[in-house]
Formats: sequence, structure tokens, C-alpha cells
Amino acid sequence: MIGICSGMHYHHPDKPPQMWVNELGVASLWRRRGVATGLVRALADLGRTLVGPKLCAEIRVLADPANRAEGFYGRPGWRNEGRRLVMFTHALDD
Repeated sequence: MIGICSGMHYHHPDKPPQMWVNELGVASLWRRRGVATGLVRALADLGRTLVGPKLCAEIRVLADPANRAEGFYGRPGWRNEGRRLVMFTHALDD
């Protein structure tokens, strides 16, 4: 395996359906060869095919802007809608 991209088709009662990029990764020897771009494009193409009461019209991702994400997503025209990323965790054994 050289790369992985997983996503979720998300339905919210007050918003149109959205596609979310859950995770994206490419093996180091295969980076900067278009693999990640192709994987994200395939997920976006899948989102365009998902229909229901409303069309899936947007794809989103949460990423750390200090990482490589800003350059990767910014090049094809994704909008940066924030500056901070915080993750909260909670143990399930509580």
C-alpha cells in the first residue's frame, strides 16, 4: 500500500450534506508524485455522486496549518477557514 484516504459522508439536520476527509497519508517514497491529490480527488468525486434530499456540495478537512496541509490544500483552491486546531480526548473507561 502506498497511500490511504478515508472520508465520511456527513448529514446534519440544519446543513446540506458534506464530505469530510477523515485521514490522508502517503508512504514517504511516494510523496510529491500526485498520489495524495488523486486520493482526495477520488473522495471528492465520490461526494459528487452522493445524492439524497439535498446534494453533497462541499468537502472539508480539519488539519494542522503548521504541518504541510496549508500548502497541499491551498494549491488547488481550498479555503482556509481558521487558524487554530485543538483536539480534545476523553478516556472511555470513565
